[in-house]
Amino acid sequence: MLSTLNHDTMRITFDYMHVGDLLAFKGTSRDADCIVAEYLSGKLRSLLACYLAKPVHFRNLMRITNSIISGSAALEYILPRYNTWHADDLDIYVPHNMFNRVVSYLVLFAHYKPVFPQDMQTHYNGGIMQVVRLKNGNLQIDVIQSASMSALHPTTLFWNTALTNGISADGVYCAYPQLMLNMCGLISPCNLIGHHVPDECTVDLIVKYTMRGFDIRVREPLWSHKSVNTLLPLGAPGPACAYTVRIFGDHMGIYTSLYPYSTHTIDIIARQSIIVMWRRGGSHCAHGCNTPPREDDTFAEVIAV
Repeated sequence: MLSTLNHDTMRITFDYMHVGDLLAFKGTSRDADCIVAEYLSGKLRSLLACYLAKPVHFRNLMRITNSIISGSAALEYILPRYNTWHADDLDIYVPHNMFNRVVSYLVLFAHYKPVFPQDMQTHYNGGIMQVVRLKNGNLQIDVIQSASMSALHPTTLFWNTALTNGISADGVYCAYPQLMLNMCGLISPCNLIGHHVPDECTVDLIVKYTMRGFDIRVREPLWSHKSVNTLLPLGAPGPACAYTVRIFGDHMGIYTSLYPYSTHTIDIIARQSIIVMWRRGGSHCAHGCNTPPREDDTFAEVIAV
């Protein structure tokens, strides 16, 4: 049915589709492939234009530096437009050796200025070296320096699975699409006291995202009253299982290029020849899993290949 609509009507329809449905439609025909790619690329341009006078230039910088957009701005990009909230800043994650280059561009060419005091690292569980907050009037950009060569590395340690996403200059990564697209999020064990109770800082974040329509829980079985629970795998470790080892690009996540399939592009992981590997950790979820109950440590690593 969508293929019978004109392009303008299609784009309006796309606004109310999540990235999983867009990816499915993208694969139905060459025309759909080109239209969805153009839409996703234009959506990134519009996002950057909210903060930067020259969004195309900054997108090129993101490609050169292998940087990504993550946090609430990336989440807003991925979710359908019927969500009523809007991100109030832009979080740029950069490899550790590209931090000064990105900050210098924003200060010298985009006219942003550092904000002092710079005390923003309380929400991060690891994988970062430093954060610089920049402002230009009412606009705010946080630049987060990864502890490794990968800008995706810190996203695996976020407090909530719904935020484990990244937008590069060329593609979109979603680590837990099944949960995120159902407006659900699991709290990282790093943000829990005794694997069960959220710490004080996390409580404020839970309130913030609950007001945005998310259902934030400690374990997957707590969604037993929701249809999302029927989507979670039974009898085997799932994507958000405490001891499932994940990598960006595995079958449990989503990656989609911002270009048609006919256009050969290399995503940042292949371009850097690295693998980002992680495990949520925490206690056994008791979700019918065949793996014996135990507790596993959270870890996130970047491996050269």
